[in-house]
Amino acid sequence: SARLTAAGMSASEIQEVVSLLGLSVVDFDQETAFASGELYRRTQPAGLSLGDRACLALAQKMGAVAITADRAWLAVETGIQIRLIR
Repeated sequence: SARLTAAGMSASEIQEVVSLLGLSVVDFDQETAFASGELYRRTQPAGLSLGDRACLALAQKMGAVAITADRAWLAVETGIQIRLIR
């Protein structure tokens, strides 16, 4: 939503877009925060950010596939299924 906000969209417009896309917004809870921290040592050499680790931790928690356009994610052994979109 940061990029949409920067593009001038209001919070209500962003919520509408998310709703139309059928996306779920999930809280970044304590469990996911700690899991993100646990991924730091394995992902730091590849330059993954906190946001990247949060996505991976959430995918792990939900048993889902993490989707990214960042090839660096594929260089990291996490045991989490990752799908590259480009």
